[in-house]
Amino acid sequence: MGKKITALFLILLLLANQVHLIVSATSNITVENGSDSIEYYQVNVNTELLDSEGRISGVLQKDAIIRGVQENEKILLLLGETQQFLDIQNVTLLENYEDNGEHLNEESSSTSIGEIISANQIDILSLNEEKILLHLSPNQKIQVISTENNYYKIDFAGTMGRILLNDSIQFSPLGESGNLGEESTENKQAELENTTNLEQQNEEQTITTIIAENIVKVNSTFTKETQFFEVTKRTAIYVKVDGTLIRMGAVDQGQMYERLNRDLSSWHQIKFGDGIGYVKAEYTIPANGSQIKNKNVSYSNSGYHFKPKLNIAVYDTSSGSSIQFASIYEGVTYPLIADIGDWYRVDIAGRIGFVRERDVVRTPSIYDTHFEVIARAAIYVKEGDSLVRVGAVDEGQVYPRLNRDVSGWQQIAFGNKIGYVRSEYTKPGDASKIQNLNTAYKNPNLTFKPKLNIAVYDTSSGTSVQFASLYEGITYPFFANIGDWYRVDVAGRIGYIRERDVERTFSNYDTHFEVTTRTAVYIKEGDQLIRAGAVDVGQVYPRLNRDVSSWQQISFGNGIGYIRSQYTKPGDASKIQNLNTLYKNSNLVFKPKLNIAVYDTSSGSSVQFASLYEGVTYPLIADIGDWYRVDIAGRTGYIRERDVELIFTEDTQYFEVLTRTAIYIKEGGVLVKVGAVDQGEMYPRSNRDLSSWHQVKFGNGIGYVNSIYTKPADGSKIKNLNNSEPNSSVSAKPKLNIAVYDNTSGQMVRFASLYQGKVYPIIEDIGSWLKVDLAGRIGYIAKSNVDLIYTPTDVVNPKQEYTYEEMRRDLLLIQNIYPGLVELKTIGKSVDGRNIYAIKVGKGSTEIFFNASHHGREHITTNLVMEMIDQYTRNYALGGTFGGYNVKQILDNTSIWFVPMVNPDGVTLVQRGHTTAKNPDYVLKLNNNNLDFSSWKANIRGVDLNRQYPADWENIRNNPGVPGPQNYKGTAPLTEPEVVALYNFVLNHNFKTAVSYHSSGEILYWHFHQSGARMERDYQIAKAISNQTGYRIVDPVSNPSGGGFTDWFISTRLQPGFTPEVSPYTYGQPVPLSNYDAIWLENRSVGLMLAKEAFERN
Repeated sequence: MGKKITALFLILLLLANQVHLIVSATSNITVENGSDSIEYYQVNVNTELLDSEGRISGVLQKDAIIRGVQENEKILLLLGETQQFLDIQNVTLLENYEDNGEHLNEESSSTSIGEIISANQIDILSLNEEKILLHLSPNQKIQVISTENNYYKIDFAGTMGRILLNDSIQFSPLGESGNLGEESTENKQAELENTTNLEQQNEEQTITTIIAENIVKVNSTFTKETQFFEVTKRTAIYVKVDGTLIRMGAVDQGQMYERLNRDLSSWHQIKFGDGIGYVKAEYTIPANGSQIKNKNVSYSNSGYHFKPKLNIAVYDTSSGSSIQFASIYEGVTYPLIADIGDWYRVDIAGRIGFVRERDVVRTPSIYDTHFEVIARAAIYVKEGDSLVRVGAVDEGQVYPRLNRDVSGWQQIAFGNKIGYVRSEYTKPGDASKIQNLNTAYKNPNLTFKPKLNIAVYDTSSGTSVQFASLYEGITYPFFANIGDWYRVDVAGRIGYIRERDVERTFSNYDTHFEVTTRTAVYIKEGDQLIRAGAVDVGQVYPRLNRDVSSWQQISFGNGIGYIRSQYTKPGDASKIQNLNTLYKNSNLVFKPKLNIAVYDTSSGSSVQFASLYEGVTYPLIADIGDWYRVDIAGRTGYIRERDVELIFTEDTQYFEVLTRTAIYIKEGGVLVKVGAVDQGEMYPRSNRDLSSWHQVKFGNGIGYVNSIYTKPADGSKIKNLNNSEPNSSVSAKPKLNIAVYDNTSGQMVRFASLYQGKVYPIIEDIGSWLKVDLAGRIGYIAKSNVDLIYTPTDVVNPKQEYTYEEMRRDLLLIQNIYPGLVELKTIGKSVDGRNIYAIKVGKGSTEIFFNASHHGREHITTNLVMEMIDQYTRNYALGGTFGGYNVKQILDNTSIWFVPMVNPDGVTLVQRGHTTAKNPDYVLKLNNNNLDFSSWKANIRGVDLNRQYPADWENIRNNPGVPGPQNYKGTAPLTEPEVVALYNFVLNHNFKTAVSYHSSGEILYWHFHQSGARMERDYQIAKAISNQTGYRIVDPVSNPSGGGFTDWFISTRLQPGFTPEVSPYTYGQPVPLSNYDAIWLENRSVGLMLAKEAFERN
């Protein structure tokens, strides 16, 4: 009794004085020579961190802050448990550094749960920001303070940092050595069975007091704060299955485990696999968990599972030996963390354990990517609602899985379909066993059928190893023909089959066919197929259709030909040497006089590859001497010209004259000869009917040529086809029968004739020749052989982007139409040599002057003044009024001079770009290498022509000082040839009024330093213009910027000068053509009004 009292006293004494294990942390850095204090340092540049043997442990990053001790010229610090150093010159001492909480104190630095090591380089990041402190070299150990969601918190040189979780990092908990004991599961089996029997016996509970390792454990009552329990007697682990507790494993006596529940029920809940396990509390006592050295702090279940073949032990290796701490029962499906050689790492009750791989069977998982065949098995495919055998997979072979479920079927890639293999003949497979995985070839599209059940071989090892089979009669795709073998993909693996064991079949991807027996080509006429030709044995042709019907479709003439598939097989495109990639059918067609051969001449010999049957209408490509070039089935062929006859159709565009014959026109219902067409010449047909007459263009009407003297032609001989040039209002009346010449060859070659007395329109007067259009071809007639007839007409088309060339043509035509009324002259040339034209309209001695397009982008003003010229001359000839003015009376009393385009180089540059300039690189440079010249104002040298006149030139404002698109006034007045031409022209005349048209803004400038009566006179005229146009009169200013044409005209000629700015403001861009109609209505009678005013003022 006394001994019991003594024991009880000892227990109470120990409860009152629990022993705590106190570990003092001290620095591992040894200071030999130098400061003995630990300081903060900042890294100045990226610098290498070296161990005691001079090996690079990592690269410290600039601006990283570390703690260490100075020794001589080095800074010493700790990396894991290893002393490291770096040069002191690469760091700066932080004397008054304030810790921001990322650095460890001495107590916390000793708190480590384990260490990590990586075979790859990893980065250490700062704790609170995405900042790299160190690029850590491979195989360096680092102490882990704790694990978080996606990183390890680590101790690095007294600094808390982060290392992101990744698969290359291996974590070793504190105390876990990873060395597994050799005691076999078989040796433990009897013990496990005995222990299981003991668990089922009822024993009396006794109070046991265990005092060990300075820890006092007492069987006391569990509370909500009790975190761990210790097993007093080996007992089962139960799992709930459909509401019933089923034994799944066991926990061992003396082992501690963490409680998931904190209630006071009769069951403990522990982590078991992917769920919860239950342990009876009656066989446990409260514990503090101090014995647990293998707590799982970093591993997660992988998603893979196994089933024990028998009841198996789970071992704790943290002590260096394998200690059983739990069991998993036979047949239980349990998750594994990782495969570690001959062992599986698992988690039981939150503790890391190891089970022998040989004692378990891996079960299929949604994470399994491959399977291995354990017994040769059939491959099935779905056809309708049925599964049909189409091949087989071989024992021991591994294949990728398409499905990741755990159904009764494995799915594999099978051709362009899915194949099915029964799961019962498979197990999870190792992908590394596959050496012929298909990673390069995609979308097989050619097909074959096996003549018998055939093997598929893997040749990656250097020998042919069968890994699958394909069954007789199935259609299967292949990638390519490799000599005597076909390359295929079966189940995602590259394989090879013998060519001799299969026959090729047509697929949607076969582009060619080869003829196995000479057979007919058919064409559709209505609902019937008609034989039209034939294709020859051994010849290959492109397929138009890609289906697998009973007919091949080929290109045949301008339509489709049909060939029976039964007489063909898939063909090799490389056998075709005369594939037509260049030629198109012309509009000429022929009919064979008999069944004729079509020859391929690509080999240097004429080889028949097709036939055309008698009477078939077929198009030709071209006439090649005695042969016609044709296209049959996409191949270029040749037929003898003598074997066919050309025929006219509605698509025949041209005819060739066989014998010189007359051109007729209809006059009063009678055909009258008016000219002739020459033998061997070709002409466009205006009509496409099949009558006995060809219609051709004749003047502004229709001419007729008898078709019996012609044959169909392709127009290839015509080099002078008229594509766009219209007839003018001027006509020619031949004095005799005259020739019409084609000069495109450099020689004057007659191609037609015009008969005496027939009035014929001309296109253009070119010196001693007149340009005409006869039968759609450009020709020339001698001016000396005709009388010219001029007819007043509209010449100018102002509703277009009006070019310098169009202006020149229209000025010459107006001069020809109105001799005596119009005078045209060249007053100078532009920088690039274009003519600057001046044209006078009128017969009077009182003269006024209009000019336009000083600025390139303002070319709409040329459209305006050219239309004035056109309408004033036409209405003069017609004797009518225009805009309320009597045109003839005004122009008999006055003359209006126009310079329609002062800056032809600038206008052309804006309209057609820098390549029109003689020095394109220079203007491109002036435009800052911008290809858009739409805002260009200056001439081709970059000088603004309306800032070049000697009128207060020195005081011009906003001058950029260098040549460019606008505003540069030049080095002096009158340096530019365009301005000099206009300047001299004005000095040679006594103009009573001058108008210089510009754009834009709808305003009117009129004043430049004039005063008194002159100012009043000019203002009254400005009001008249404003009333006509609606433009706002700009108020006079005391100090205007000069240099403009009207500035100079007003100040030196002492006459009224005006600058109308047409169109609403366009912000530095050309005026759009859509504004032209309004501009014309506002300005059309301004010329007549000012001419009348000048005459009356004179």
